[in-house]
Amino acid sequence: MISSQAPRQPVHADVLRGIYLFQAFGDEQLAVIVENSARVHLAPGERLFNQGDAIKRFFYIEAGCVKLYRLSADGTEKVVDLVGRGRTFAEAVVFMEAQAGYPVNANALEETQLIGFDAAVFLGLLRNSNESCLQLLGLMSQRLRWHVNEIDRLALQDATS
Repeated sequence: MISSQAPRQPVHADVLRGIYLFQAFGDEQLAVIVENSARVHLAPGERLFNQGDAIKRFFYIEAGCVKLYRLSADGTEKVVDLVGRGRTFAEAVVFMEAQAGYPVNANALEETQLIGFDAAVFLGLLRNSNESCLQLLGLMSQRLRWHVNEIDRLALQDATS
C-alpha cells in the first residue's frame, strides 16, 4: 500500500509545532513523536490504507490530496472527504479504542507527501501526561467551537451575502 520507493526524509519537531495535535507537547514528548514518525510519498491513485486495516498511524498532509471513501455493497464509491495540504486525518479513530480498523479507504488523488504518526506512541504520551491531555482537549474544543461558529456564519447569511 504505502510506497517504499521514496527515500526517507527525517521529520523535524518544527513541523510538528505547527500542527494543533502536537501543540500540547513539550520538547521531550515531541522528540519521541519525531522518532516514531515517517514521511510517506504516494503516487496518484496509490492506496494508503483500506477500510478495516488495523489503525497504526494517523497522518498530516504536507503536499497533495487524499480521498477518503467507502465502497457500498454494489461497489459504488462514496466519498467521505478530500483532505488537502495542511490537514490531518485519521486522528479521530485513534481515540476510539473500540474501533477495530480504519472506517474508510484512503487513496492519493495526486502526488502526495504525508507524515505518518504512530498512534500507539501518541496515545501513550497522552496517557502519561494529564497536563498534555487536558491541553489537547482544550485545543480540540477551540477548533470545534471555531468550526461551529463558521457553520453558523455561513448558514445564517442570506443569498446576497
